[in-house]
Amino acid sequence: QLSTCSAIAYDASTDSLVGSSLDGSLTTWSSVSQAVSHVPEGPGSTTGPAGGVSRMKIPTVFPIGDQPGVLGRYFSDIAVSHGMLYGVLSPLEHSASRTLGITAFRQEQEVGAWSAVGVVDRNSTRNITCLKIVQGTDLILTGEVLRGSKGPGSYIHGVCVYSLGSMFVRNEAELVLTEHQDVVTCVADRRTSAGVGAPLFASGSRDS
Repeated sequence: QLSTCSAIAYDASTDSLVGSSLDGSLTTWSSVSQAVSHVPEGPGSTTGPAGGVSRMKIPTVFPIGDQPGVLGRYFSDIAVSHGMLYGVLSPLEHSASRTLGITAFRQEQEVGAWSAVGVVDRNSTRNITCLKIVQGTDLILTGEVLRGSKGPGSYIHGVCVYSLGSMFVRNEAELVLTEHQDVVTCVADRRTSAGVGAPLFASGSRDS
């Protein structure tokens, strides 16, 4: 029995479709075949002999150094490119910690096999609303509700720009754009349609 899909993304480089479900699983569809396999919870996955369709459980804890780690349950948004999957890790429904993170997985040789390679712990963020890879660059964009400096209940709505080369080391964004006055609902890559020299991205929000 399949759970509600929370996010879906297509990777043209591997001709595969990846979906995240509210039951904490990742499903990969490939044009290779129709084989199906079910994988227990863990950081990696193996598939049936011919690949095709596979499922794996998303780890519920991502360790960070000597710390217990980021608690998670499912991906509320994902982006896939060239065999790398980046996901917005949403918290366990009843967890004591409401920490969110951005996680990275590398696709193994088997179709649908993913291994966790890093996590950005966003403990300064109340919510991460969306995620997008800017094709042809080393940038990832997120919409985030950031905790403000004016005390409890103070929030800033921004688009955060991360560098793939340093985000898992620095654990923070390279740039935060705060022009929006309400929740950022989506970000879109503009380079693929507008060409080199065009604005890198566009963002939408609940601004009135």
